Amino acid sequence: MNESAILDDFDDLQAWSVYADLLQSRGDRFGERLGLGLALARSPANPALEQAIVDFDRHHLSTEAMLGPELARRIDRSDFARVARLEWRFGFIVGAAVGLPSDDPSWQGPALEPVLAAILSSPAARLLRDLDIGIFDREPPTNLGELDEVLEDAGPLPSLRRVLIGDFRYPDEYEISWVEVGEVATTLHVAPELRELHVRGSKIEFFLPVEHAKLERLWLETGGLSAHAAWSLGQARLPALRHLQVWFGRPPYGGLATIEQVRPLLAGDGLPALEQLDLQNAEFTDDIALALVESPLLARVRGVSLAMGNLGDRGGRAILDHAAKFEHLRSLDLDHNYLSLALAAELQAALPGIVTIGRQLEPHRLEGGELGYFAQVGE
Repeated sequence: MNESAILDDFDDLQAWSVYADLLQSRGDRFGERLGLGLALARSPANPALEQAIVDFDRHHLSTEAMLGPELARRIDRSDFARVARLEWRFGFIVGAAVGLPSDDPSWQGPALEPVLAAILSSPAARLLRDLDIGIFDREPPTNLGELDEVLEDAGPLPSLRRVLIGDFRYPDEYEISWVEVGEVATTLHVAPELRELHVRGSKIEFFLPVEHAKLERLWLETGGLSAHAAWSLGQARLPALRHLQVWFGRPPYGGLATIEQVRPLLAGDGLPALEQLDLQNAEFTDDIALALVESPLLARVRGVSLAMGNLGDRGGRAILDHAAKFEHLRSLDLDHNYLSLALAAELQAALPGIVTIGRQLEPHRLEGGELGYFAQVGE
């Protein structure tokens, strides 16, 4: 028996019971805690069991036990609860969200990297399935560049199934360009069972190979994806990936990728299971559309989004001229682009029930009289 059955279904009490027996046979103190929790689940409102759990948690799951004496001296229990929101199950941390409290812009406390490191290294976190990483610094730009080092030092993390890096609301809390993420591929390498990786922020990079055997969903939300990051995605080897969403962004915010870095991705060699392809928020959407109609990947996917970019009639005409190549799709999202009304109507007539035109924009009049066609999210 390993943890996989529990991680697949936290409500499977039989799997928990088998795991409790295994831990107790090994002399693991968390077997005792799990046994107490299961007993209380079967016999709720039992004062003796409730007190035994309180006593166990006081000794083994307190803030001091979690953080260690040095860090516990610098962050009290109430502050810890504000920057580390933990989801518990029978004495195990199964979900964690670490970041500055969104309701207190003046909050001051210790660096959050040690808090995250302490949680990840805790024996109570061996079943940590969901991890959300928020903001570590109020003053922009806030840098998550040390996050990859924290994850690497804590790894391997075999229980992680879902990771969100950049847990903030934009633009209400933060502009997306204010949060500098750094290396992302470390997460893939330390979490071999990962299924979902969602990254939000700027300066997203992949210096390590983008490879993972079981990742099913990868979302990158940014106002500026570098040419190197786009090239790395083009070399990705993700045999289980079903949904890929990439925002490319605008050049003033680091969005320097071009169609040349995206072409290898559209070949699809490293994405054999892909079903949904979202190449969004780009300022070369026309080029993406022209390459997509010639891509072998198009025939394999079931949904495509080119939303939030600067698709105009040049790319729209390529889609219309090759409409038969899109007829097998469940959806083709062209919302928030720059299609003319006439071409938008032709696309709707050619791909009824498939294409979403949504809102189409008018170009911006720039100084000197030139017209500007911009991706939706930059800053």
